[in-house]
Amino acid sequence: MAGLVAGLVTELGLLEAGESPRQAAVRELAEESGQVSGTPLQFVGYAGFLLGSPQRAEYGALFTGRALRRRGFEADREIEAMRWWDLSAPLPGRASGIDVYLARLTLPAGSH
Repeated sequence: MAGLVAGLVTELGLLEAGESPRQAAVRELAEESGQVSGTPLQFVGYAGFLLGSPQRAEYGALFTGRALRRRGFEADREIEAMRWWDLSAPLPGRASGIDVYLARLTLPAGSH
């Protein structure tokens, strides 16, 4: 299973007016990484974590999907790098702890 590790498989974004969490995930995935899921995004669960200094609690809905093909990516001020990662293999290079944690939450139960 290939996973996308970016500024979040992980896409962190806010809901726009009238938008569902799933719709926001689809939009953020395309806006932030240029990727489009080839299958409907599946809800994995909710994630909570502490960010920033001073720390503040953040919560979000986590979704997963499968890319049928890899699209080009251009770095910007929000995401400077993106990599593909077989989530069952060692991480290739560096990624933030929060990205790794969230990516692993998308694995099927009992496989992480």
